[in-house]
Amino acid sequence: MGLSEQFQTPAIFAAIQSSSSIEAVRDLIVQTGRNWFLEHPDQRSTIYKNAHSFGLPLDETFIEDFSYNLFLHYFEKLLPLFGGARELSDFVQKNIDCSDALACIKDQRSRGNGLLLAGAHFGAVELIVPALANNFIPVTPVLKFKTAGFSKAARERAQEMYKSGFFGEIDFVEIGKPDTIAALDMAAVLRRQECLLTMLDEKTDYSVPVTLLGKQVFGGAGLDRLVKFTRANVTVAFIAMVRTGDLSYRINIIPIDNCQEELAQKLATASEQVIKKNPEQWYFLHEEVSFVT
Repeated sequence: MGLSEQFQTPAIFAAIQSSSSIEAVRDLIVQTGRNWFLEHPDQRSTIYKNAHSFGLPLDETFIEDFSYNLFLHYFEKLLPLFGGARELSDFVQKNIDCSDALACIKDQRSRGNGLLLAGAHFGAVELIVPALANNFIPVTPVLKFKTAGFSKAARERAQEMYKSGFFGEIDFVEIGKPDTIAALDMAAVLRRQECLLTMLDEKTDYSVPVTLLGKQVFGGAGLDRLVKFTRANVTVAFIAMVRTGDLSYRINIIPIDNCQEELAQKLATASEQVIKKNPEQWYFLHEEVSFVT
């Protein structure tokens, strides 16, 4: 059983739903992750290899900090299972600083622009959608669900959140969903002057070589093609949810100038700015990185 599957068992789900506090949920996920790493010591070799390739610290302190942040990623992914919409709304309002991001998004929408928010496998990316929706920003994440059942459950949860009155509408663009064309759905979101959240570091058939931390990797995920295809006013921005302390977060948003020209590299450069400040939050390091050869 891989690390991701370790957190997706009926026992874990039941424990989260019966937990007494958000802190208890976090501690459960962190301890589960630590136990898994103890049982799979070879997994550290991937982290060491990637950190070395990108010139990041290789001491034990960094590895421990990285592992802790990796477990927090799964805590944040599973957080909506705790309590209900009110509890999640309270968490967002208390713990997430959205002020700069909201100002930027509202300004661009007032100009008649759609927003292409390009994120990376960094920080608390899983909390971006609930944070924006809690502030009634229309947001559509691009996702690929493993099963039709998971897709159905996610949509039902989004509807529950909307009907609660604490969140705005959340829709999804599903990659690979039968009888749909994701590019058309993504362009439609942008033409409605709404926010489309997608990943810039997922390798696709349209990814191109970019330089990141001195190495060439595949980036862009074809977002330059999407902007050109949309044929509407689109503002492209790199977005990241940075952990700033114990259960505290801030959304960083970096607009990209002249978005169609060398967009992939500009997004990589923007993400590098954030990664350099908090490399331990770049959970991409525990994956097999596809370097350009």
